Amino acid sequence: MKPDQSTAELDLVREAVLDADRLARAVVSGRQRNQTVPYRRVELRYVDVKAGRRLQLTSYDDTQSHTRNVEPGAAARDAIDELLAGGYANWHVETSSETLQVRVTKKGRWLVHRAARTEPVGVDRAHDRAKRRKLDETDVVFAALGITTWDGQVKPSRMAKFRQVQDLLAALEPLVDATVELGPGDALSERRPLRMVDLGCGNAYLTFAAFRYLTAVRGLPVEGVGIDVKAQARARNTELAAELGIADQLRFVEGTIGAADIDVHPDLVLALHACDTATDDALARAVWWQAPVIVA
Repeated sequence: MKPDQSTAELDLVREAVLDADRLARAVVSGRQRNQTVPYRRVELRYVDVKAGRRLQLTSYDDTQSHTRNVEPGAAARDAIDELLAGGYANWHVETSSETLQVRVTKKGRWLVHRAARTEPVGVDRAHDRAKRRKLDETDVVFAALGITTWDGQVKPSRMAKFRQVQDLLAALEPLVDATVELGPGDALSERRPLRMVDLGCGNAYLTFAAFRYLTAVRGLPVEGVGIDVKAQARARNTELAAELGIADQLRFVEGTIGAADIDVHPDLVLALHACDTATDDALARAVWWQAPVIVA
């Protein structure tokens, strides 16, 4: 879709991101059907530098991030239009007053969801701010998983795994509200916990991290299940859950994805370790469960 094709959906995104006073952050990710994209994810926000306010674009490929600052106005508009025309499938835009989510379906339709904030929020324009982590490296879960030392230092040999976890949480962050809304509902704590299932969880690095993020950072009651075909994975993960004191909230089951049997249907299905045809099996299982949110 060319940026000069003026549609209501494109204009909404463009207008929100060009607003240098109200934009808090925008995240571009995914790819449209039959399209290729240069980066896995691009984050946009305005920063105040010595030369004045600039639109900062941080683009992430498989190994590193690339940051550039462009001037507001025509240069910012060109950068945004390049992204709008670049084949990306998802826009998540946060402003001081609302959240705007736009995604492109397989048939090329642009779907929009807007939600007003109940209270206005401040916007961070600091250029040299500390790197934001979805889950801080000093969190006890990373030490328990062997990713960090017990004093919170990421082990050099586990840096790739630490980054993988942060990437998962960055992808999960804009989906949490939708998971709650489409699953147990807004009055979550008064009704039932959010139900999460990780299919093909393996050693459950991402399972534990997602559970910790949802409970400790987002403050949600969660019941989780990790499913893997390996008996040793179930035993190891069950022992670790007990060590962390969450065995009554996060349990592990031995079995195949296709035969996965749990007591209740989940609100959130993760399938991120899957290989061969396991991703297809996971998607089929999640659809059979009618899970409202799937991260695969």
